[in-house]
Amino acid sequence: MTFSSRQIENNLRDTPLAPKYIDYRFRVLGFCYAPMFVSNYWFRYGAGVDFVYDESGGATSIMTLNSADNLYCERITLGEPKERFNVGLSAKGEIVMPHFSFIGGLGYNVLQENEKDSCFYQILGVKIHFYENIFGTFGIRSTHFTKAQFFYWNVGYTIKGRSLEENSSKNSM
Repeated sequence: MTFSSRQIENNLRDTPLAPKYIDYRFRVLGFCYAPMFVSNYWFRYGAGVDFVYDESGGATSIMTLNSADNLYCERITLGEPKERFNVGLSAKGEIVMPHFSFIGGLGYNVLQENEKDSCFYQILGVKIHFYENIFGTFGIRSTHFTKAQFFYWNVGYTIKGRSLEENSSKNSM
């Protein structure tokens, strides 16, 4: 389960009153299912399905004059619900170290109504196992290999499969 927040660029850059970024933290929540194959003790790989709710999808802001105090204020309008949900397919890899792992992935949103973000995305992060099968991840999701969409915290659970020894003994029979 992924938890994050995000700011987006303001769509009113031509007005003198508008700041560059909307002064609002949009929620980002996600879920990923990625079965990983163990090729050796140092590397895992697999494919995943990423479900993301990004509240900034389709959001706009306008500057309005408050008649009570004669000051301008920013009004946020959220996009349609279908613009906030993304479903992506991704390829993931994990380099396993003694106490943590480096993770990376390339993905493509097959369902995305938000036109501000690219469908092609990348994920980089560090994964730490806290207790038996429970792990946490801190990472970044970006587009174009340069533009950060958001930093994220992730909490996950590893479903144990068969070990390498079990797989090799079943194949030899």
